[in-house]
Amino acid sequence: MTDPVPNPGDARVTELATGFALGELEEAELKELYDLLREGQGRGAEAARVCWQTLGMVTDLRAEVGSTFQDTVRHRLTQDRSGRFTARLLGRLGFRGLGLQPVETPEPSGDLRRALWILVGAATTIILVAVLIWTLTDGRGGRAHVATLRGAATIAGDPLVPGGAVDHRTLVVKPGGQVTLMLNDGSSATIAGGDEPGSEAVATLRKNGLVLLRGRAWISARAGFTLVLPDRGCTALTDDTALAAEIVDGRGFVGVRRGELRADRLERTLAENQAAGPAGIHSWRWEWDASGGAVGPGQPAPSDWRLIADVTWNDPTNTALLRFLGDGSDDVELRFAPGALAIAVGGKETQRVALGGSPLLAIHLDVRQRDRKQLAVSANDIALIIPLATGLNRYRLVTDGSTVRVDTFHPLPTPRPPYPVSGW
Repeated sequence: MTDPVPNPGDARVTELATGFALGELEEAELKELYDLLREGQGRGAEAARVCWQTLGMVTDLRAEVGSTFQDTVRHRLTQDRSGRFTARLLGRLGFRGLGLQPVETPEPSGDLRRALWILVGAATTIILVAVLIWTLTDGRGGRAHVATLRGAATIAGDPLVPGGAVDHRTLVVKPGGQVTLMLNDGSSATIAGGDEPGSEAVATLRKNGLVLLRGRAWISARAGFTLVLPDRGCTALTDDTALAAEIVDGRGFVGVRRGELRADRLERTLAENQAAGPAGIHSWRWEWDASGGAVGPGQPAPSDWRLIADVTWNDPTNTALLRFLGDGSDDVELRFAPGALAIAVGGKETQRVALGGSPLLAIHLDVRQRDRKQLAVSANDIALIIPLATGLNRYRLVTDGSTVRVDTFHPLPTPRPPYPVSGW
């Protein structure tokens, strides 16, 4: 198997990563490395891979050399019958010997000298990483207090309490939890975990805004407030800009309820009732009528949306049909019966699955469209992926004896917090 052809840009990333590990980068070079990691079209991900490999090599060497060095010292101590090695070690640590004459300590060997430099470089790397994260998040100026708290949340591992202070340290909101922060500049941020196990929200405050790494947030911002998502940065252009943000599979979505927002990688600003994700700008109205069965009537199908519903049965003969429609002819139908689900695309059945548990067990349904290319269907204990030829943006519901309650149907980001918040 032949080795892949190296990317000429990899050499520069390796050079910068090595300098970073040794603490030899100037401010301009640190910024260059940061810009390389943020490049789009996959280049940033490739730069991150090369950088991570370079730093990982230092870490691996540190772990290996550290273990070998410790084992060698332990062995020398246990086998040092004359006490000479122990005396030299105590002398190195600043203790006086036990009546022995000082002896000349040989210079470290080349291997040991390199090992010590690796240890120093690794320690420097850890410090520089912490300093870089601190600098990039402008954490030193971030301050807020907890206005309301539902469920559980922590800051740097310590439980968060109503009225408690929040600084630049990592904030984690547990699944089902929600916290509202009042920032010193008058802005407010409501952060919520997901509704599934393992769906914590993770965020940190910065000097003039918020870094959202996971989860969902709803923000009432002053002009200049900056929101940083994993794949883009956003800045409020007017006072009292209300915006929502959500991270799904590492992709950032942001929507504007009122005001105006500038976002990276967009040719124009986002205005009221507009949202943007990896696929571009789409309509994002504040109120979504789930019973009406359409997201953005008269608008192109949004790239990503979510529907949550519950299906209940009164009799084994009950049925329910949920049909998703778009601008093309490849409609998708979910045909439910007690204990069974059939899927049809373009009028043709493509698969049929049995649902676990009692046939009359209620079904919790979670359907998500991803980038107009996939429909991810979760029904109780099953999960299916349906390829799409065109985007879908509305549904029709037909029931026979069953009851279907649609809880939400909206494009991303989620328009409102799980628990009511003033102004939202």
